[in-house]
Amino acid sequence: MGTWNYRIVKEVFDEEVSYSIREVYYDDAEEAVAEFYISLEDTGLTANTITELWSLYEKMGEAFELNVLTEDEDGELVETDDCAEDEEEIEEDEE
Repeated sequence: MGTWNYRIVKEVFDEEVSYSIREVYYDDAEEAVAEFYISLEDTGLTANTITELWSLYEKMGEAFELNVLTEDEDGELVETDDCAEDEEEIEEDEE
């Protein structure tokens, strides 16, 4: 049986080091060493150091504290309170 999660992956190309957070699937069957399969999809979290990667991760997390941006009928970005809608759905599910 396999499992997936997100992992930090270090890659080296032409002596240039890059760290990224990638979705990884691994076969945790009864083998001594798991086989890992890295998703080709990029999460957008890529940096030259783990410290920079951590900083990006924290900044992305802060996005959950802000209103959602959406395009209005004129093509302008405006703030919406979609999080409030999600909270209402959760409350309805709990009832």
